Amino acid sequence: MIMEKNRIKLMHAKLIRTHTVATGADSCDYWYVPDKSRTARNYKGKIV
Repeated sequence: MIMEKNRIKLMHAKLIRTHTVATGADSCDYWYVPDKSRTARNYKGKIV
């Protein structure tokens, strides 16, 4: 996860996860958005 966070920082992005296998979901669902975007500012779920 540390390497992933470093890559996200270099990309000037935010990682938004909607669900993950680690918490019992059937699949992982996530997307990268620009860190200064409206989506990154307004999203109410988990942002890494």
